[in-house]
Amino acid sequence: MTNMLCESAFFGVVISLLAYELGMLLKKKFGFPIFNPLLISIAVVIVFLAVFDIDYQNYNDGAKYLSYLLTPATVSYTHLRAHETRRHL
Repeated sequence: MTNMLCESAFFGVVISLLAYELGMLLKKKFGFPIFNPLLISIAVVIVFLAVFDIDYQNYNDGAKYLSYLLTPATVSYTHLRAHETRRHL
């Protein structure tokens, strides 16, 4: 059962999104800057993979789709912010 779950195409996406949601919950509850949702999600995914002895490649096979979608969005957002900053100078 665990092997089937790890080889699912959405395994990495689900783990990543659940870890990010946990980070958002902690940030909302405590409000400390150290509870950055991205930082929390990275730590949670690392601990999850280590505790359950899941190969990173199995995780990355599913998470690569999330990365594929987030990379252009990040670049677009950065370009927009840089343009706004130049406009205010």
